[in-house]
Amino acid sequence: MKEADICVLCLPCGRSAHLEAGWMKGAGKKVIAYIPQDVKIEPELMYGLLDGIAICIQDIEQMLKGGEG
Repeated sequence: MKEADICVLCLPCGRSAHLEAGWMKGAGKKVIAYIPQDVKIEPELMYGLLDGIAICIQDIEQMLKGGEG
């Protein structure tokens, strides 16, 4: 994780993945949550701290190229 530049949190996932994403964000790295449209999750306020929320792979590609998330 120290050597990575970007983290993509792929939902659904467990607490460990969320902890790792939080560590990455705290280390100043870009973090994107990938929440496919067919995945039903409980709304989470903390996702607002991330650099973007993607609902498809094309969203991730755009964010990695510097587009809005």
